[in-house]
Amino acid sequence: MSFYKPKTLFAPGSDCYISPELITGIQLLPEKESKRMTVIDPIRQQIVDKFSRAEAVVKHAFVVHPNFNDVAAGLLEVGLDGLLDRITLTVGSYF
Repeated sequence: MSFYKPKTLFAPGSDCYISPELITGIQLLPEKESKRMTVIDPIRQQIVDKFSRAEAVVKHAFVVHPNFNDVAAGLLEVGLDGLLDRITLTVGSYF
């Protein structure tokens, strides 16, 4: 997914909205000397948390309504904040 698309799905004021100021505050990752070294950047962690919440909403919508075409249409129509209200419970089988 390209960078601009998530920003269109997250309305300002949403739990998952990432402001341009937040993005510009991300620190560059230093070159790692070992694979076990971890970098703690609070702004980067805040963005990861927001994307994790957005991912959880999409996963929950798919569990309730297992059709990615409808989930994607709902995302484009109402965004993440209204997705679970738009998606209805569907019981079905793929077999």
